[in-house]
Amino acid sequence: MQEVQYLPSMIKRLPILVMVYMVAALSWWSVLLLQQNEQLFHLKMEFLTQADVVAELKSNHERQKKMIMGEGFVFALSMVLGTYFIYKSNVRELNLSRRQSNFLLSVSHELKSPLTSINLSLETLKKRTLPQEKIIELADVALKESRRLENLISDILVAAKLDHPYTPKKQWLDLVAILHNLINGYTAQYPSVVIRLRVEREEVLLFASKQDIQSIFTNLIENAIKYSHEAPINISIIDKNENWSIEVADLGPGIPNSEKSRIFQKFYRLGREETRTSKGTGLGLYIVKKIVESHQGSVRVSDNSPKGTIFTLLLPKVAGDEGVIG
Repeated sequence: MQEVQYLPSMIKRLPILVMVYMVAALSWWSVLLLQQNEQLFHLKMEFLTQADVVAELKSNHERQKKMIMGEGFVFALSMVLGTYFIYKSNVRELNLSRRQSNFLLSVSHELKSPLTSINLSLETLKKRTLPQEKIIELADVALKESRRLENLISDILVAAKLDHPYTPKKQWLDLVAILHNLINGYTAQYPSVVIRLRVEREEVLLFASKQDIQSIFTNLIENAIKYSHEAPINISIIDKNENWSIEVADLGPGIPNSEKSRIFQKFYRLGREETRTSKGTGLGLYIVKKIVESHQGSVRVSDNSPKGTIFTLLLPKVAGDEGVIG
C-alpha cells in the first residue's frame, strides 16, 4: 500500500527534479564556458603585442563574458520560474484532489444518514401498531430527511451543470414572494428558527431564473441555519438603482479572514477535516457564486456585528436586452 502511494508522489516530483538537474547542468556549463573563454583570451594575449589589437580583443572578451553570463542568468531564471509554477500547479491539483476525496466521503455520509432515518421510520411504521401522533411524527421525520436528500442531489446536479458554459432561462420574478415561500418552509421545518425579511418595497421584480434564485437562497439560508444555532437570521433587500442588494446575515461564529477568499471554491469547507463537526459537501457557496455570476451579479462576504457573517448579493434588476419594468 505504501508503494502505491509513493509512486504518484515521485511522479509529481519528477518535473521539479528534472528542472533542478537542468539548472545545475546549465550552471556547470556556464562556468566551463567562462573558463575556456578566459584561457583562450590569455592564449591570444601571449601572441599579440599591438595596443589597438589588444584593446579590441579585451573589449570582445568582456562582451562575450557578459553575453554568456546574461544568457545563463536568463535561462536559469526561466528554469527557476518554471519550476515554481509547476510546483504551484502540483499543489493546486493536490489540494483539489484532497477536496474531491473529502467531498466523496462527505456525500457518502450525507446520503447514508437520511436514507438510514427514512428506512428506520418506515420499518417502525411497518412492524408496529402505533398511535396516530407517533405515526405523524415518524412520517414527518421521513419527509424531512427526504427533503434533505433531495436538496443534496439537487446541489450535486446543479454544481455539475455549472462546470460547463451555462445560460440561465430567465423570467420576471417577484423576489419577495419567493423568499416568503422559502422562509415559511424553513420555519415549518425548524420551529425554533427565526428568519426575518426586511424590504423597502412590497414588490421586488427581478429578471432571473426562478430555479437558480431558489437555489441561491436555499443554500444561504441553510448555511445560516446550520451555523446560527437558533439565533435570528435577517434577510434585507435594498434598492440600489439598477440593482437589488440582498443581505443574508446570521449570528453564527463567523468566518476567519484567512478563509474568506476560499469559501467560494468548489468542495471547500471551513476548518480542518480531522476536527470538523458540521455536515456539508462544500458545494453550497460555490453554487451561489457561479449562479450569481451567470446573472451578471456579484457576491461578497463580510463580518456581522457583534458576531456572525453577512453575505451580500448584488443582482441586476434586468440583464441582457430586456427592458426594465416599473
